[in-house]
Parts: sequence; structure tokens; C-alpha cells
Amino acid sequence: QPVPGSPVNIAFMDCTPDASKCHANAESPLQIATNRWQRVLVNTEGAGRGNLTALLRSKGFESPVLIERQARFLYRCAFLAQQSGAYSLVVKWAGEHIPGSPFKVNSHHKCYPEKVRTSGAGVKSAKVGENATFNIDTSDGGLGILSVKITGPNSQKLEAHLKQTPDNKRNVIANFKPICPGKHQISVKWSKVDVPGSPFMLHVLS
Repeated sequence: QPVPGSPVNIAFMDCTPDASKCHANAESPLQIATNRWQRVLVNTEGAGRGNLTALLRSKGFESPVLIERQARFLYRCAFLAQQSGAYSLVVKWAGEHIPGSPFKVNSHHKCYPEKVRTSGAGVKSAKVGENATFNIDTSDGGLGILSVKITGPNSQKLEAHLKQTPDNKRNVIANFKPICPGKHQISVKWSKVDVPGSPFMLHVLS
């Protein structure tokens, strides 16, 4: 004889670990400062049951990564690079690499504005009403903040749109559209220091 309320439907959750469902808020390569703690968040929602492990590797040695649980499916991984150079951040769920792992990590002591390279037609010639573009490669510039300022005749300010290239986050495409002819100045700085060639003097044609 069935009891009241039967039959009862019971849903079973699949707890099989699946590292491919994990996600880290890290871009590869990571650019970090030497001897400063870097933190990466890892979301394991939907990845089943498992343990999160992480190591920071360089040539000849490994250093531990501190893992702290922030929420049910969220973990914080904290690590410290004590020397400048190339590292790999290995992050695994249930013994398997999560997407992106091992992440490339570049540790820098300083920033190097003199190693930032600027190229392209946009710093040489442009026409009124037409898009002008140029490229800024910060790959060898260490840690820094990029700023681009464009000044036209009569100190008129133009907006520069900056976009990272998909295959290299350290490479930036700058785009602007002159609205009047005459002499323009393009200032490109890396952590407030002019890169080679900056400020660029540009004559915009009508």
C-alpha cells in the first residue's frame, strides 16, 4: 500500500569531477610585480566533487600557493614570485588541469618605458574624418600603465580608443579620428614616462 505523497521523485546530482567546468580570472601571461602577493580566483561551480591544488613553478623549483575558500564554489589562490623571470601557475581540480593551466606568469622588478614600441601609419599621417590607427607593444615594458593623449590645433583634445589584441594582451591598437586639419601631438606614456619617439608630431590633412 503506497504511503501518502508517494511516489516521490528524487533528483540525483552528478558529482563526478570535471575540471573543464572550472574557471579562473587569470589571463595568460600574467604580468606581476616581484615580491608582491598576486591573487587569482577560481570558480568550481558545476565541476563536481574534488580538491583544488596549485603550485608556482620556475626553473628548478616549485613554491606553494595558498588556497583559501571564499564561498561554496569560489577559491582564492595567493602566490608570491620572489625573483623576476618566467613562471608557470599550475592549477588542478581533482588532479586535472583547469582551463588555461598551466598559466604563464611573468614577474618584473621594474617598468621599462624605453622598451615600449610604437608603430603604424597613425603616428605618421592622417586625414580629417578618417580613422587613424597605430600599434603600441608593451611586451618588454615590465609593469606599467599605458596612457595616450592626442592634442590638436588650439589645444583641442581628441579621444583615443585603446583595444588589446586577442592574441597578445600586451599589444594595444590605438584608434582616433581627427576632426580638423593641422598639427597634432600624440603623447604615449608608460607609467607617466614618454616611450621612444613620444610625443609624436603629426600633420593632419584635410
